[in-house]
Amino acid sequence: MKKVNWSYILILIGGVLGLSAIASLIIGIIGGNLAGFGGVMFVFVFIIGIVALVSHFESNFITNGLMKKTLKKDEQALSFQNSSTFTSNNAILMIDEATGRLGYIYYLNPTKFVTVSAKNITEIKSDYIKGPLGGTRYVYFQFAYEGKCIKVPTFTSRNMYSLKSAEVMEAMSKADTYAELLERTKGAAQ
Repeated sequence: MKKVNWSYILILIGGVLGLSAIASLIIGIIGGNLAGFGGVMFVFVFIIGIVALVSHFESNFITNGLMKKTLKKDEQALSFQNSSTFTSNNAILMIDEATGRLGYIYYLNPTKFVTVSAKNITEIKSDYIKGPLGGTRYVYFQFAYEGKCIKVPTFTSRNMYSLKSAEVMEAMSKADTYAELLERTKGAAQ
Protein backbone atom coordinates (compact mmCIF):
# COMPACT_ATOMS: atom_id res chain seq x y z
CA MET A 1 0.00 0.00 0.00
CA LYS A 2 1.90 3.00 -1.29
CA LYS A 3 0.79 6.05 0.69
CA VAL A 4 3.04 8.62 -0.99
CA ASN A 5 3.53 9.17 -4.71
CA TRP A 6 6.77 11.16 -4.94
CA SER A 7 6.06 12.12 -8.55
CA TYR A 8 2.88 13.84 -7.37
CA ILE A 9 4.81 15.67 -4.62
CA LEU A 10 7.41 16.83 -7.16
CA ILE A 11 4.63 18.07 -9.47
CA LEU A 12 3.18 20.11 -6.57
CA ILE A 13 6.62 21.58 -5.83
CA GLY A 14 7.15 22.29 -9.54
CA GLY A 15 3.79 24.06 -9.65
CA VAL A 16 4.79 26.31 -6.75
CA LEU A 17 8.15 27.10 -8.38
CA GLY A 18 6.52 27.70 -11.78
CA LEU A 19 3.88 30.05 -10.35
CA SER A 20 6.59 31.86 -8.40
CA ALA A 21 8.75 32.30 -11.52
CA ILE A 22 5.81 33.62 -13.56
CA ALA A 23 4.77 36.04 -10.78
CA SER A 24 8.37 37.22 -10.39
CA LEU A 25 8.78 37.73 -14.14
CA ILE A 26 5.56 39.74 -14.32
CA ILE A 27 6.62 41.94 -11.39
CA GLY A 28 10.07 42.39 -12.97
CA ILE A 29 8.59 43.42 -16.33
CA ILE A 30 6.03 45.77 -14.77
CA GLY A 31 8.63 47.32 -12.49
CA GLY A 32 11.20 47.48 -15.29
CA ASN A 33 13.81 45.72 -13.17
CA LEU A 34 14.59 42.19 -14.32
CA ALA A 35 17.90 42.32 -12.45
CA GLY A 36 16.03 41.70 -9.17
CA PHE A 37 14.31 38.63 -10.63
CA GLY A 38 16.06 36.18 -8.25
CA GLY A 39 15.21 38.08 -5.11
CA VAL A 40 11.61 38.64 -6.13
CA MET A 41 11.30 34.97 -7.09
CA PHE A 42 12.60 33.93 -3.67
CA VAL A 43 9.90 36.04 -2.01
CA PHE A 44 7.21 34.59 -4.27
CA VAL A 45 8.44 31.01 -3.71
CA PHE A 46 8.12 31.63 0.00
CA ILE A 47 4.68 33.30 -0.18
CA ILE A 48 3.13 30.98 -2.78
CA GLY A 49 4.71 27.96 -1.12
CA ILE A 50 3.25 28.81 2.29
CA VAL A 51 -0.18 29.54 0.81
CA ALA A 52 -0.09 26.32 -1.23
CA LEU A 53 1.00 24.18 1.73
CA VAL A 54 -1.53 25.63 4.13
CA SER A 55 -4.41 25.42 1.66
CA HIS A 56 -3.39 21.94 0.52
CA PHE A 57 -3.18 20.49 4.02
CA GLU A 58 -6.22 22.38 5.29
CA SER A 59 -8.64 21.74 2.44
CA ASN A 60 -6.83 19.45 -0.01
CA PHE A 61 -8.39 21.52 -2.79
CA ILE A 62 -6.09 19.93 -5.37
CA THR A 63 -6.24 16.33 -4.26
CA ASN A 64 -9.95 16.10 -3.37
CA GLY A 65 -10.89 16.40 -7.03
CA LEU A 66 -8.26 13.88 -8.08
CA MET A 67 -9.32 11.42 -5.37
CA LYS A 68 -12.99 11.67 -6.37
CA LYS A 69 -12.15 11.12 -10.06
CA THR A 70 -10.02 8.10 -9.16
CA LEU A 71 -12.83 6.72 -6.99
CA LYS A 72 -15.46 7.19 -9.69
CA LYS A 73 -13.24 5.58 -12.34
CA ASP A 74 -12.10 2.57 -10.30
CA GLU A 75 -15.07 1.87 -8.03
CA GLN A 76 -17.18 0.10 -10.65
CA ALA A 77 -14.24 -1.43 -12.49
CA LEU A 78 -13.16 -3.17 -9.28
CA SER A 79 -16.74 -4.29 -8.47
CA PHE A 80 -17.29 -2.29 -5.29
CA GLN A 81 -21.08 -2.35 -5.24
CA ASN A 82 -22.70 -2.10 -1.80
CA SER A 83 -19.83 -0.61 0.10
CA SER A 84 -19.56 1.89 2.91
CA THR A 85 -17.54 4.91 1.84
CA PHE A 86 -15.91 7.34 4.23
CA THR A 87 -14.27 10.55 3.01
CA SER A 88 -11.92 12.35 5.36
CA ASN A 89 -9.49 15.20 4.84
CA ASN A 90 -6.67 12.78 3.98
CA ALA A 91 -8.31 9.75 2.38
CA ILE A 92 -11.28 8.02 0.87
CA LEU A 93 -11.90 4.58 2.31
CA MET A 94 -14.35 2.05 0.88
CA ILE A 95 -15.29 -1.04 2.85
CA ASP A 96 -17.04 -3.83 0.97
CA GLU A 97 -18.26 -6.16 3.71
CA ALA A 98 -19.74 -8.68 1.26
CA THR A 99 -16.43 -9.39 -0.48
CA GLY A 100 -14.14 -8.62 2.47
CA ARG A 101 -12.17 -5.94 0.64
CA LEU A 102 -11.03 -2.42 1.33
CA GLY A 103 -10.43 0.28 -1.24
CA TYR A 104 -8.23 3.17 -0.24
CA ILE A 105 -7.13 6.44 -1.84
CA TYR A 106 -4.62 8.50 0.12
CA TYR A 107 -4.25 12.26 -0.46
CA LEU A 108 -0.52 12.05 -1.19
CA ASN A 109 -1.20 9.40 -3.86
CA PRO A 110 -4.57 10.59 -5.21
CA THR A 111 -4.51 8.76 -8.54
CA LYS A 112 -4.04 5.28 -7.07
CA PHE A 113 -7.01 3.26 -5.83
CA VAL A 114 -5.50 0.54 -3.65
CA THR A 115 -7.52 -2.58 -2.87
CA VAL A 116 -6.60 -5.05 -0.16
CA SER A 117 -8.22 -8.03 1.47
CA ALA A 118 -9.56 -7.19 4.91
CA LYS A 119 -8.12 -10.44 6.29
CA ASN A 120 -4.65 -8.90 5.95
CA ILE A 121 -5.32 -5.80 8.06
CA THR A 122 -4.36 -5.56 11.72
CA GLU A 123 -4.33 -3.05 14.58
CA ILE A 124 -7.91 -1.92 14.03
CA LYS A 125 -9.01 0.64 16.60
CA SER A 126 -10.63 3.99 17.14
CA ASP A 127 -9.07 6.61 19.38
CA TYR A 128 -8.34 10.30 19.85
CA ILE A 129 -5.23 12.32 20.60
CA LYS A 130 -5.46 13.69 24.11
CA GLY A 131 -4.91 17.37 24.59
CA PRO A 132 -4.48 19.60 27.61
CA LEU A 133 -7.26 19.67 30.19
CA GLY A 134 -8.78 16.47 28.80
CA GLY A 135 -9.79 17.83 25.41
CA THR A 136 -8.95 16.79 21.87
CA ARG A 137 -8.59 18.17 18.39
CA TYR A 138 -8.14 14.85 16.54
CA VAL A 139 -10.39 11.76 16.54
CA TYR A 140 -9.65 8.84 14.21
CA PHE A 141 -9.95 5.17 13.40
CA GLN A 142 -7.00 3.22 12.12
CA PHE A 143 -5.82 -0.05 10.65
CA ALA A 144 -2.46 -1.40 9.59
CA TYR A 145 -1.61 -3.17 6.35
CA GLU A 146 1.83 -4.66 5.71
CA GLY A 147 3.21 -2.80 8.70
CA LYS A 148 1.96 0.62 7.55
CA CYS A 149 -0.49 2.30 9.89
CA ILE A 150 -3.35 4.13 8.19
CA LYS A 151 -5.13 6.71 10.36
CA VAL A 152 -8.39 8.10 9.01
CA PRO A 153 -9.61 11.14 10.96
CA THR A 154 -13.27 11.64 11.72
CA PHE A 155 -12.60 15.00 13.39
CA THR A 156 -9.78 17.53 13.13
CA SER A 157 -9.65 21.06 14.43
CA ARG A 158 -7.15 23.78 15.23
CA ASN A 159 -9.05 24.42 18.44
CA MET A 160 -9.29 22.14 21.46
CA TYR A 161 -12.75 20.62 22.05
CA SER A 162 -14.14 19.00 25.17
CA LEU A 163 -14.67 15.25 24.96
CA LYS A 164 -18.30 15.91 25.89
CA SER A 165 -18.90 18.34 23.00
CA ALA A 166 -21.37 17.31 20.32
CA GLU A 167 -18.71 17.45 17.58
CA VAL A 168 -16.29 15.15 19.39
CA MET A 169 -19.03 12.74 20.52
CA GLU A 170 -20.26 12.43 16.92
CA ALA A 171 -16.69 11.92 15.66
CA MET A 172 -16.04 9.23 18.27
CA SER A 173 -19.25 7.48 17.29
CA LYS A 174 -18.21 7.52 13.61
CA ALA A 175 -14.73 6.26 14.46
CA ASP A 176 -16.16 3.43 16.56
CA THR A 177 -18.65 2.52 13.83
CA TYR A 178 -15.97 2.31 11.14
CA ALA A 179 -13.58 0.37 13.40
CA GLU A 180 -16.39 -2.15 14.09
CA LEU A 181 -17.16 -2.33 10.36
CA LEU A 182 -13.50 -3.05 9.63
CA GLU A 183 -13.52 -5.82 12.27
CA ARG A 184 -16.69 -7.36 10.79
CA THR A 185 -15.27 -7.15 7.27
CA LYS A 186 -12.03 -8.76 8.42
CA GLY A 187 -14.01 -11.56 10.08
CA ALA A 188 -16.09 -12.12 6.93
CA ALA A 189 -12.98 -12.27 4.75
CA GLN A 190 -11.34 -15.07 6.74
